[in-house]
Amino acid sequence: MEIIDAVVPTHRRFKALEELSGVRAQTWRSIYEGRQRATEEAILALCKHWPKYAYWLGTGMTDEDHGHSSPVLERVERDRKTLRRSPELQAK
Repeated sequence: MEIIDAVVPTHRRFKALEELSGVRAQTWRSIYEGRQRATEEAILALCKHWPKYAYWLGTGMTDEDHGHSSPVLERVERDRKTLRRSPELQAK
């Protein structure tokens, strides 16, 4: 779910994943909503198209030194940068 949220626009999200991977849109929706475990094909598609998240997806760990990140880590860094530029925080 974290990877999908990070890399696939919300408009036609599951259809876009189907076109990219060959895995049915309904299967992607079921995985995303937690009604179904991720299939091997879905996991492999995520790893193939977003390899920087593959290590994290398989292990739950990152290895920034070797280019292995996670969408969660990237979101936190984006939020930090946004907060640093926030006029409300700079005024204090």
